[in-house]
Amino acid sequence: MELQQEAIESQPPVSLFSDKAEKSLLTRKQQRYTESGYDYKRKDWLNILTLIAGIFVPLIFLIMFFIDVFSRNVFDRIWGWRHLTALFVWFFLLFTALYIVTWL
Repeated sequence: MELQQEAIESQPPVSLFSDKAEKSLLTRKQQRYTESGYDYKRKDWLNILTLIAGIFVPLIFLIMFFIDVFSRNVFDRIWGWRHLTALFVWFFLLFTALYIVTWL
């Protein structure tokens, strides 16, 4: 039993890449993440989704805010909501803050 354990411990660590050419295609950062078991492709997709949500969602609220202000409260007349412009500003600030926090 001890001999088996020693044999296992004495073996060099197994690399995720068998071919040096394939390993050279990855950047150093991707190699470091891959060797540590980190899924860099998943992280890239999360970054893209965060970027889309962080830019376009506040932008939509900002556009709706300007439509509401310059069309003399068109949303207030359509849905009967009061202070909708303040709601748009609060949502804009909220999503902008969330976007900044997720990128820190």
